[in-house]
Amino acid sequence: MSENGRRGDSIFGGEPGMPARPFRTSALFYGALAAIGFFFLLASGQSADRAAIGAGFAFVLGTGWTWLRFSRAKREERRREGRKPS
Repeated sequence: MSENGRRGDSIFGGEPGMPARPFRTSALFYGALAAIGFFFLLASGQSADRAAIGAGFAFVLGTGWTWLRFSRAKREERRREGRKPS
């Protein structure tokens, strides 16, 4: 908890925190988002193969970008911890 009584990992304020399992969490989030997009495209009259390709592309793009950001943040954190004086 921070000084004002709020959790630091809130998406609405405070310092941004990293989830306990960021790679799994992002894959689940983008998987659900892709499934919603797939069904929306089907409901709007798109063919199933085009909807699957679009949803798959969105999943790969979103998950890949998030994993890249998380791995860069972890690398930077390890680099900063290595430079701290003992």
